[in-house]
Amino acid sequence: MTLHPRSGMFPGFAFLTGLALTGLMGCNQPVKPEPTLADSPSTGSAQADAPKLVPIAGLQDLMKLQLDPSADALWASVGTTVTAAGEEEFAPSTPEGWAQLHGHALTLIEASNLLMMDGRRVVREGVDQLEDHGTP
Repeated sequence: MTLHPRSGMFPGFAFLTGLALTGLMGCNQPVKPEPTLADSPSTGSAQADAPKLVPIAGLQDLMKLQLDPSADALWASVGTTVTAAGEEEFAPSTPEGWAQLHGHALTLIEASNLLMMDGRRVVREGVDQLEDHGTP
């Protein structure tokens, strides 16, 4: 290859450099976000047509019957016991055991969502006082 007499560059070098810079400038364009269900024009009417959910259980019911048992199962599922004979580690060892813990984790997550439902009372309808009323 011979050098260009005026620039001292190879003939295609300037062209390739310009092409590369043009390509790089194209990479700097802002990316439009993917449309979501919230952006859909039909979402508003679908929400208006949806039945209003009415919470039945109180916060105490959800805590006692769903959150506490699921959290206790997760906390107690893996650990180490130290005895005079040494340390003993325990954890689920079968796919069924792990699947059961997965169920407890999902229950914990979904019950947490239920706690945030609009209209949720601390105690269910008809209960006049908290279970731990009077507890210091």
